[in-house]
Amino acid sequence: KDMQSSGVKGREMPLLRGWNLIITIGITVLYLLLGAAVFYALEHPYAVDSRRQFQSDKNDLFAKANFSDAQIPFVEELMTKAAQERYSPYVSAWSEEKSTEIWSYGESLYFTLVTVSTVGFGDMTPQTGGGKAFLIIYTLFGIPLVILVNLSLGAYVVALLFLTVKKLNDRNKWGLEKRKSASVELVLLALLLLIALILTLCFAGLMMAENDWNYFDGLYFTWTTLTTIGFGDLTIENNNYFSASLCLIILLVISFAAGSAFIAMLNRILHFE
Repeated sequence: KDMQSSGVKGREMPLLRGWNLIITIGITVLYLLLGAAVFYALEHPYAVDSRRQFQSDKNDLFAKANFSDAQIPFVEELMTKAAQERYSPYVSAWSEEKSTEIWSYGESLYFTLVTVSTVGFGDMTPQTGGGKAFLIIYTLFGIPLVILVNLSLGAYVVALLFLTVKKLNDRNKWGLEKRKSASVELVLLALLLLIALILTLCFAGLMMAENDWNYFDGLYFTWTTLTTIGFGDLTIENNNYFSASLCLIILLVISFAAGSAFIAMLNRILHFE
């Protein structure tokens, strides 16, 4: 009798394996890149026009209103912040030179990732009818595709943890093969939770450093992202949008892999398979 027969005989296989998984991951990446391109094409021109209209309205207001020299910077800052929150929260200053950065391709990719992951921070939303219509069609296929890939990755995480525990058991003679199936699953579950905790704490520190937050805010953001709660009260504010997108991808992979593995293990423990 070994660990295979003791604890993992009923272990689920990944939904996608080998080349099927690799090809599906490639299709998913391409789907995200193309989706970002479409959102960019639909939303970028409208955002740029809105920026120009905002600039014109601001100039008209300053020309007609009797603001003092001390009041003008304050009013301008308030107007700019309001416009940024609506059209592009990541642009630090709205000057004519930077107007092309509004709804950039990097921001579109970030928005696409947030959307298909169902995190939905709400910091960026499509403003055009075409963008809203495309979002409905895009997520109809994009969300199941992302879930399928991440469920498969989660199954691989479980398999990797099992092999690790099995090798340690064989080397250190822990005798896990003599224990009940639920006991073996509890060991794997504890290991999974420990890894998830370490990654969460590390990522919280990274978010703190990248966004000038305190550590608790970094931990809060990491947790609400990992669990796809995504309140949107804290979001990644970094002009390097591809870096922000990469951080989000890593968080989502950790979230779906750990979450699906956790649910699978808990299900087997409760049913004493």
